[in-house]
Amino acid sequence: MCNYKCWIKDSHKLDIKSNNEPILHIHHIIPCEMRESFKSLDINSKDNLIAICPSCHNIIHWGKTENIKKICDIIFKKKYLFLKKYLNSVDDLILLYKHSFNHIDNDK
Repeated sequence: MCNYKCWIKDSHKLDIKSNNEPILHIHHIIPCEMRESFKSLDINSKDNLIAICPSCHNIIHWGKTENIKKICDIIFKKKYLFLKKYLNSVDDLILLYKHSFNHIDNDK
């Protein structure tokens, strides 16, 4: 699934565990919290999961809006065929993340 690279950007440096395995996080593109709004989607389907570095995962969950938008642009472009079934635009994905992860607009 991941070949030990961040799905967002494969050049991202990965932290290494003590057993020399890289640390990656599995991220639900459409968040688990939105399961009820996307009943036709198997939230744990392979199409809805990506392996990303902890840095990208932190940005999605707690980052500034401008950084979240950059990552969402990448996700939406790379997963367009999957996401077009559920979302109209990258802006919809950004709103899902801001709503699901209770982002405070900390860009000021």
